[in-house]
Amino acid sequence: MHKPLIAVLLPLLLIVCGAQTLPTATEALSVRCTQMADQLADAFAEHKLSIAAGAAIGMSAADVARINDEQRPEVLGSWHSSKYDAINNRCYLRIHTHTQRKSQYDYEVQLVYDARLDNLLATAEIINGKKHGSISDESYKGQRRMVMPVGKRLSPTWTN
Repeated sequence: MHKPLIAVLLPLLLIVCGAQTLPTATEALSVRCTQMADQLADAFAEHKLSIAAGAAIGMSAADVARINDEQRPEVLGSWHSSKYDAINNRCYLRIHTHTQRKSQYDYEVQLVYDARLDNLLATAEIINGKKHGSISDESYKGQRRMVMPVGKRLSPTWTN
């Protein structure tokens, strides 16, 4: 009585299991792009000086703690995103960070990075209200640097 049941259930189980398909190459590379974005964003994030690293250059644990406390910025905002471009086989990463130090030094930066080629493509920064930007991508044919006047609605100044 159990053999007919097994004879019916086993083929059904094989059909259900066989219906699951593997991800396409584009889907797999998109997932890998997201993983690379997470790794690079973590690498760009501010990290404390470790006691071991401080000791290697002759600092005491108290000195390391003091420096970490003095240098630690207040993070006002931080995020990153990624996009896999299947046509060009590139993984683009965008990192945004907005911090403020105890000395009221306000810093906001956006980076555009090609994670597959390990290449910084562009930066845009606002340092205490002054805007700067640059494009590092070798394939870009336009102007490479931008300085935006603070508090004015003028056209940006572009330089090479």
